[in-house]
Amino acid sequence: MDVKTEEILGYVKFYYPVPANIRTIEDPTTAIIYYRKDLEEDLRRFVICKELCHCLIDNSDATRVSNATDLKNLLQGLASGIGKITDEGPMDSEKTAEILALEILCPAELRSVHAPELRAGKISIEQLAKRFLVPVDYLEFGMYDSYLRAILQVRHGQLVPIAPPE
Repeated sequence: MDVKTEEILGYVKFYYPVPANIRTIEDPTTAIIYYRKDLEEDLRRFVICKELCHCLIDNSDATRVSNATDLKNLLQGLASGIGKITDEGPMDSEKTAEILALEILCPAELRSVHAPELRAGKISIEQLAKRFLVPVDYLEFGMYDSYLRAILQVRHGQLVPIAPPE
């Protein structure tokens, strides 16, 4: 369904057949993904994939935008670049969904194969983005050596979680 705004590229709306006061995580949920019809194919694929990721990770009302204040706070946070991946709530959910979408559409293992060509100037980030049909901005971020190393280490269980101080 079409989103009629320039600020938002897409979103997912959840519908619950069971009232919130008695709903459990096991109760069925219907989700409809909305996106702007004027998006280029690479961005449309990315937005739809990101919204599908939201369906998987947004398992509580705290991680969802459910009112105008939540939306305003999320848009301000995204516009200003504040927030960390460790934040809780809609900002954390948004960043996590973006990372998952990039990893689904163009996994780190695939990107790492092309990293030497990119560093050597044999291929441009725009050419890679076109080849894999992902937005240039996200692919550019995903091609940073430190990001690639971290994602690959997570995949192979080499990162040790930081335990909170006791």
